[in-house]
Amino acid sequence: MVAGVFEDEARKALSHCLLTVCPWASSFTQIVTRELATEDYSRREADIMCYCVGDNLMPCADERFEGVVAVRLLGSDGQDQALIPALPAVELPAGVRLSPNALSVEAPTKYSFGEVYSGFDSTKYSEKIQQLESLVDFAVKRCQDRMGVVVADVTQVVGAVVLVFSAKPRQRPEHLDRIANRIRRCVSVPHLHRLAAAGRLLLMLLDTSQASMTFALRCLGEHAAGKLSIVAE
Repeated sequence: MVAGVFEDEARKALSHCLLTVCPWASSFTQIVTRELATEDYSRREADIMCYCVGDNLMPCADERFEGVVAVRLLGSDGQDQALIPALPAVELPAGVRLSPNALSVEAPTKYSFGEVYSGFDSTKYSEKIQQLESLVDFAVKRCQDRMGVVVADVTQVVGAVVLVFSAKPRQRPEHLDRIANRIRRCVSVPHLHRLAAAGRLLLMLLDTSQASMTFALRCLGEHAAGKLSIVAE
């Protein structure tokens, strides 16, 4: 129950600042949870998914007030690595749209994806990185198979990706830097590594002001668990 509530709150919070942290796009479609499927009935669920229109190839921006930072790769000197810009959207065959529902002139040109985790178990972060990498890989292969194109670089079909976790308000500034450093030291998976190199990998930490229902449910759960343990003793 908490996970589903947190996903809803994550989508709402991200929608408020998406164009601010992704100024390279001209617009985004509504952020949803969506299941992607292929012709052979393989499926992957995206906690967060939307389409973006336009891409001027610039990197994402930090918005610390909203709890968002762009995760940059480290160079051999321990400093931020020079950016390797994203590439323009892959050229699709005439009449083919990335989104089958896009009928306007300004058709969506790239996907954006995210994975969400509401708890505080830091060991789960690595799992979410792997899940996001698997989702992006699935989407790239699906695009190639369904639309008959060759995708040489993930940034041709994916505009940005985001990992959304939670943090208590006073801890958020410190945790943003700590978790971002942890992510950029372990992002060796190819697609996320390339997106981070382009400045297109985002980390978002929601606090109680953005995820009030999640924190309330967690407190109730902890309180109930405490009462049960007292009764058992």
